[in-house]
Amino acid sequence: MIQLLILLMSLMNQSQIEEIGFGNGGGFTGAVTSYVLTKDGNLFSENAFTEERSLIKKIDTSVVDDLFQFAESSDLLSFRINKPGNTYKYVDFNIAGTHLKSVWTGKSENKSLNLLYAQLKDLCQIKE
Repeated sequence: MIQLLILLMSLMNQSQIEEIGFGNGGGFTGAVTSYVLTKDGNLFSENAFTEERSLIKKIDTSVVDDLFQFAESSDLLSFRINKPGNTYKYVDFNIAGTHLKSVWTGKSENKSLNLLYAQLKDLCQIKE
């Protein structure tokens, strides 16, 4: 645990997030809908089983920079939640191959996480 904290603190001094994965899943079918936003603005849909990606669109770099900056400047890189319900949402920060994932149902107690998820969802025009 301490090693992870040291790694996290050393990474926080850099612009560390390479990708933000997000999506939702569960319910009767257990289906998972996954997306990945890269630092260079590529928005992909991702097959949750094969991890195969399909480019959806390119997002303006200023929008991407704002989202990544928000994630890095808020408490999201140190906040974790793992409370999936029957249906769930998730956000996964990829930092040098290390995944920092939060999973929740309904609304998270972390307002920054709810806001980031809503902004990411809006990029894909996801309706829930």
